[in-house]
Amino acid sequence: MLDGVLFFPVTPFAADGAVDAGALAEHVRRGLGAGPGGIFAACGTGEFHALAPEEHQEVVRTAVAALPTVAGFKDGTGDLDLLGQIVTAVRESLPDKPFQFFNGMPTAEVTVQAYRGIGVGLYSSAVFCFAPELSLAFYRAVTGDDAATAHRLLADFFHPLVRLRNKAPGYAVSLVKAGVRLCGLDVGGVRPPLTDPPPEHLAELRRILDAGQAVVAT
Repeated sequence: MLDGVLFFPVTPFAADGAVDAGALAEHVRRGLGAGPGGIFAACGTGEFHALAPEEHQEVVRTAVAALPTVAGFKDGTGDLDLLGQIVTAVRESLPDKPFQFFNGMPTAEVTVQAYRGIGVGLYSSAVFCFAPELSLAFYRAVTGDDAATAHRLLADFFHPLVRLRNKAPGYAVSLVKAGVRLCGLDVGGVRPPLTDPPPEHLAELRRILDAGQAVVAT
């Protein structure tokens, strides 16, 4: 059912720390405009670990209002017992609705080629949150057997992003949210225990983003 690059929105927070539903709706609308294969709200990039149950419901409701189709569930914990219970519950609740279950890795682009080699082509893209043009360019390259472009994007953008991500715990989320802010949408900072990147890491993220965009522009 789902195809293409999957979009995992961040969860915007207002100045008072509450979920900013307006900014979330705009974030989702912008992502939809770029043409993702699907949207998964309140996942790892969406800081689900820091959301109260009622906030999680608000995030999902807001996303569904902008994309009124729920078609899948992403597991990123590896708890097969819990996932089995969820699968059973969903299938019993929605016996006639096609529904997909799959997993995802942080900065999945660096493992896409290996996964495609074993027949797993569907993947999530945190980069789509702030640079959908790079995410989609990489997807077109790997699905179109354009090895040269895929290599350049990995070398100039994705691998440097992973190296920056590895500099601090939680940067898989913090850098994505910072990237959304760098690209013009104020989605606030991250909630503890995550930390926002310091100025020197923001500058490095900007340089990495510029390098990726230079690849796409050529």
